[in-house]
Amino acid sequence: MALETLETYVLATRETEAGDLARLHSANQIRHNTVRALILDDTISSDEVRRYVNRSRPVVNKMAKQGLLLAIPDGRALRFPRWQFDPASETGLLPHLSEVLAVMDASPFRKAAWFLTQNPRLRRRLPLDLLRAGKVQPVLDEARALVGS
Repeated sequence: MALETLETYVLATRETEAGDLARLHSANQIRHNTVRALILDDTISSDEVRRYVNRSRPVVNKMAKQGLLLAIPDGRALRFPRWQFDPASETGLLPHLSEVLAVMDASPFRKAAWFLTQNPRLRRRLPLDLLRAGKVQPVLDEARALVGS
C-alpha cells in the first residue's frame, strides 16, 4: 500500500513539475517576444542607417558584420537600434559603442536588451545612459561579464 501511494505521489509530482515547467517556458517565451518586439519597435533599416553614418548600404552591412554597429536579425532583414546613433558625433555613432560591442559575448538581441536594462552593478542605471554620459570604463567592465544567447 505504501509503495502504491509513493508511486502515485511521484507520478503526480512529475505531472505537476512538467506542467509547471511548461507554464514557466510559456511565460518566458511571452516575455522574450515582448522584449524583442519592444526592441525592434525602435530600430531602423540599413537604408535609414546610411543617413547617420554617410555610408552605402553594403558598407553599413559590413560595419554590422565587423561589430561596429549593432544589427538585430529580423527575418531576412537587419534592424539597427536607433539609440546607437548620435547625429552630433563625427561618425554618426554613439562614441565608444564599438569598443563595448567588441567585448560582449552574446547574441545581437541579448546585447540590445543589455544596453536597455537597469544593471545592479551600475547602480541600477542603464548601460546606454552611462555610455551616453561618457562613463565608458564601468560599461566596458560590465559588458565583458555578459555571456549568453
